[in-house]
Amino acid sequence: MFRLLAGVALGVVFGVTPLYLGEIASVEIRGIIGSTMGVMINLGILFAFIVIPYLSIAMAAVVFLVISLAVEIAIYFIPESPYFLVAKSRESEAEMALEKLRGKLDVSEELMLIKSLINESGAEQKELGLIESFNLLFRVKSNLRSFVIINLFVISLYLGGLVSIVVYGNIIFQAAGNSISDHIAIILIAITQVIASIISSFIIDHTGRKPLIFGAGAVLGICNFVIGGYFFLIEYTGRIEVMCYSFVPLVAAIILVFASNIGVTNVQSILTGEILASNVKGIASGISNIFSSLVALLSIKMYQVLAASLGHSIPFLGFSLIVTSVTIILMIITPETKGRTFAEIQQLLVKRK
Repeated sequence: MFRLLAGVALGVVFGVTPLYLGEIASVEIRGIIGSTMGVMINLGILFAFIVIPYLSIAMAAVVFLVISLAVEIAIYFIPESPYFLVAKSRESEAEMALEKLRGKLDVSEELMLIKSLINESGAEQKELGLIESFNLLFRVKSNLRSFVIINLFVISLYLGGLVSIVVYGNIIFQAAGNSISDHIAIILIAITQVIASIISSFIIDHTGRKPLIFGAGAVLGICNFVIGGYFFLIEYTGRIEVMCYSFVPLVAAIILVFASNIGVTNVQSILTGEILASNVKGIASGISNIFSSLVALLSIKMYQVLAASLGHSIPFLGFSLIVTSVTIILMIITPETKGRTFAEIQQLLVKRK
């Protein structure tokens, strides 16, 4: 029961945080601010991988409870989103929030831009009902396009090999015959995630979003194919000796994890806060989280079933095909948002590429 409640809470965090970070960040550093979510998630995963094996279940729960309470107290002191405050006609509070976020007193120009965007979207007019929100999301071209983009990233994330390696890494590396322990291997994976997310946060505002999407997609396709091919030779040929190359799946997995955090995880988080219009952010984020949970459940459970019945090769070869296809679609329909305001991004979403 409490695991279920924790899952609900996590769903709220994953839904709200990218939107909040996108709304509080200035245009110049929106990429690096949006990337902080990925950095902190990966630090948490690394912390858990290192610490949990040496703690009892009860003590681990106590440690995480202390961290959660500290975060809960800290959240009380963060300012509300200026976009939310303007949409609620609380302009004086929005100005104060902007002053606190920007560290300066003159924020009138940015406040006017926020008011203009809110007015254009009509978000300040009234509270939308569920049916109206659905209509805006699926009948307005720009909203539907942004919604599709976000959910394509979900597919790349959960069906691109990353989650399977993080969840089943110890089993995968044991089957590959690595000389190092599976525990050390999975810690290397977690360290790679942290390093990649930090690097991504510094380069994303310089390179843009689309080059990272393309590069990550190409690398993910190749690495999944290499891992799948290695296991295929073990599981289906029986005559080709590859165990002397057992380091190959580990190296490919590390590169895959690095690329996924550079061009999928962080970019998805940033784009979620950038491309969703103010009047559909809530409903779009909520549906996307439900879809994300379903795809995650399918990915995690089906990998276990397929690996047990058909071997590790089939899932990874499938991941290679899926992530390559999704990357091609994303490159076609995703606008470059680097250095653009929310209004400019919405205009790009309406235009045909």
